[in-house]
Amino acid sequence: MKKLSVILMAMILAFALASCGGGSSDSDGGGNDGTAQGADEMISVTLEIEYPDESSVADAEDVVVEISKDGTVLDALNAYADASGCAVVLDQSSDSPYVTSIGGVAATDTAGWIYEVNDEQVMKSADACTLKAGDEVSWSFEEWAQ
Repeated sequence: MKKLSVILMAMILAFALASCGGGSSDSDGGGNDGTAQGADEMISVTLEIEYPDESSVADAEDVVVEISKDGTVLDALNAYADASGCAVVLDQSSDSPYVTSIGGVAATDTAGWIYEVNDEQVMKSADACTLKAGDEVSWSFEEWAQ
């Protein structure tokens, strides 16, 4: 009976350690200063979407969205889409997703969606452009030169 009690206690102790993580890290997951780090930190960025005049879709202006620290332009667009119910469609046939449609306005052979960060065009895919707090992201539907 004593042997059974020892085994039972060992199993309870192992379960307790496993459920607590078994480590000696801070309970908030952050550093010694008591602040959370990583994905729990959020930043605010401003988003604008300029639709073509013929689309009859109202532009989105000065919309503030919250994304995780080190979030991307695509994260900001998805946060807007989630909050507003706006549909965003991606082409994920390559290594980097391409935004093909926002709010039902879809890219064509001669036009598509581009974005700028702080009034500068960025030549990276939207999932590769990291944002900082206070950044302004502008999406616009542009015709390609033929």
